[in-house]
Amino acid sequence: MLLPARETTFANEPTWVSNHPFRSYSYIIQVSVDNENWDTIISGHSEPIINLPTSMPTIWQIWYFKPVIAKFIRIIDGELDNRDNNWFYLLSFECYYSSKSFEFDQNGVIIPHFNIASIPFQPQFCCQEMTEITPHFNTPPIPFQPKFCCQEMTFLSDCDLDTKYKTYLMLMSNSYCPGQQITIKLQQQCVIDSIKFLLYDQDTKSYRYYVELSPDGCDKNFRVVIKRNNDWYTSWQLIKFTSQVVKSVRIYCTSKKTAYSMNYTRFRLVHFECPASDFIESSNDS
Repeated sequence: MLLPARETTFANEPTWVSNHPFRSYSYIIQVSVDNENWDTIISGHSEPIINLPTSMPTIWQIWYFKPVIAKFIRIIDGELDNRDNNWFYLLSFECYYSSKSFEFDQNGVIIPHFNIASIPFQPQFCCQEMTEITPHFNTPPIPFQPKFCCQEMTFLSDCDLDTKYKTYLMLMSNSYCPGQQITIKLQQQCVIDSIKFLLYDQDTKSYRYYVELSPDGCDKNFRVVIKRNNDWYTSWQLIKFTSQVVKSVRIYCTSKKTAYSMNYTRFRLVHFECPASDFIESSNDS
């Protein structure tokens, strides 16, 4: 798909929307000043957007890159996940020279100084829910079957914490499944060294967990950066680690407790930042 501009100009922020969010696309983005010589500026989606069960496509695609001079922009479609209709759809397209201050590493990966996991940057939040299979009378219990779904990120919008507590992302757990996970898939790769999130702290619940990072979102490339399995944690959590390229963050709750039960509790995430905006000590309940 070729998108010509009226004249040659600087660009560093293309944005577009597809009206077919149920489809999965793979693509790269190239620019040119003469429609003959092309330079690739985005190749991060050389794999389908929803190639993993823990993610789903976002409608808006927003990318930041080093400024380039261009008159033509070309989006090259890869293999479609939906075999019934091999069309590549764009409902709208925008391209800007952003006045925001950006920093990039030597490979052109953005180093954000703002919350890249906020609503304007279209992250994907996926949780593992449990579907109960009711056993027949006098038969052994059947374990809950896991399934993945993506949630609306209302708790990330600009509002006070009281409102966010009412719109938290909630994961269900039970005695058959002691651990649950939340996966945050960023719109594009970025170099970060910290994350911050708020565990629900309006009751007696507390948690043990570990955090994994992946440079490309693939399950096989997730690596643990911190384990917090010794104490019980709640409220604000700050995770600092060696600066690295990150595409996905996974928070895995290993166990939960309340004053009443160690089993049937819910894992609740109220707020998430990547990178962390400031330093707030992690709260724990020993």
